[in-house]
Order: sequence, then C-alpha cells, then structure tokens
Amino acid sequence: MSLAVLDVAFKDTAAEQLRVAIDGPVPGTLCEKVISHPDGVTPPLTLGVLGASHVVFVGKRESPHFAEEVSCTAADGVPLTRAGAAVEARVERLSPEVFVQRTDALRRELGAGHPRSVVAEFPGSPGAMTVLSAEPIERGYRWETWHGYPPVQIVWTSNTWTDVGGVQGAKADSVKEGGLSIWDAKISATR
Repeated sequence: MSLAVLDVAFKDTAAEQLRVAIDGPVPGTLCEKVISHPDGVTPPLTLGVLGASHVVFVGKRESPHFAEEVSCTAADGVPLTRAGAAVEARVERLSPEVFVQRTDALRRELGAGHPRSVVAEFPGSPGAMTVLSAEPIERGYRWETWHGYPPVQIVWTSNTWTDVGGVQGAKADSVKEGGLSIWDAKISATR
C-alpha cells in the first residue's frame, strides 16, 4: 500500500503535541509498508501510520531490533522539541497556500506507485496527512517522515538504523564514524 485514505479522525493536530519514543512497544497501525533489504540479511523495515503520527520498526513487531514512535501518545516519549531526542526534526509554519502546495507535492512524489513509501490522508481536512519514505543503506535503512497539520504546520523527521557489530539504531552511526558519544542525537525546531 502506498496511498491510503483513512476514514478516521486524526488525534495529533499540532507539532507541540508530538513525543518521541525509541525502542518502546510497537503500537497497532492503521496502514503500513514493509520494506525488504536487498542484501537478504538485514531484517525488514516497517513504516506504520498511527493517525497523524508514525511508528518505524526493524524486524518483527513483537520483538523489533529498533523502534521509533512519533505521536502525541508515545509511551515514555519525550517532547519532539526537547534536546536529546533520538531523531532529527524540523517544524515548519507555512502560509495556508504554501502548506497546500507542499502537501500536494508530497502526495504526487511519494503517493501511489512509490515502492518504499506510504502516504495516509484524512478526508475532510485538506493537507492532513502522514507520509513516510525509506531507503536501504549498507546494513540498515534511512527514513524521512512528514506530518501535515492543517492549516499551516508540517513536521519533518529523519533517522537511520544500522546493524554494526551488535550495536543497533542511531548508536551505530556514532560507532561507524568513530565518535565518542554512543548516542548522537540531533534535533532542531523552527517556528
């Protein structure tokens, strides 16, 4: 499934409500896309829509190698804008016209037919959508998400997961780059 029209109300309605939880339980999804890695060894990645929020996990839902949830109800989550969150994020406030242009562009670029993305729209609110897209990288994945909150907010997130010598998730990037920090998180917010 690459394009879904969800006949449910979305709960998250502003960036300020979003929380990030890493390696928590994987909640049920409204729709999802499973991406297999071309190396045939790396576990699959699942992009899941939770409403106007998302979950991304590697491996099996019951015991994932890594899980990221960005939602207003993320168990044990921290606010998206708080330093130390394990995801790169940006909040954009746009004019209503530019908001519609951007969400239309996301729908065209990553909607029906895109092999590694899922676009979920909520009827009745033009531009209310959750978009997830991923690509395999060496022994892992990189993904981006967009959350459209009408009439003017788009929240973008980005993260990676790699399996390097038993170190998984965002930790692996630091190990691969020889950094001193095991968990190197980035976040920026603009209003």
